[in-house]
Amino acid sequence: TYDDMQFQFSSIMVCAEMKWKELQQRTAGLRTPNTLLAAGCSVLLDRLSATFGRTENLVTDISKNLLKSIYRDWTPDTVLKAQYFQAVPYFNITQEMEKQNEELSNHVQSLLDAAAEVAASSKVVKSVAQRELER
Repeated sequence: TYDDMQFQFSSIMVCAEMKWKELQQRTAGLRTPNTLLAAGCSVLLDRLSATFGRTENLVTDISKNLLKSIYRDWTPDTVLKAQYFQAVPYFNITQEMEKQNEELSNHVQSLLDAAAEVAASSKVVKSVAQRELER
């Protein structure tokens, strides 16, 4: 875990820098935002906010509010258990909703196209029927 790993380094900052570089390498080919990068940054932010000395409480409060804005299901328990990898970021929800919206738009368009086709064919049928009546 991160806590176990930090004892192998001379300082928490050196450990954080190493984890940041590792996170950047792991996510280099992924589009952003992505769940892995968000979770990794969240863990680092949690760990680093405790190193700000006199301003630690302010930084921790800002960090909590920022994380509440990123994760739908964020709770203080998320921090305690470092469960950011299981938490759902809002950008994932947004991406899923955009995908569903696209699918629904395509479905509605196909229904409109089918309705227009039916309307056009019924006009042809009426036109043929009218000509027969006129005879």
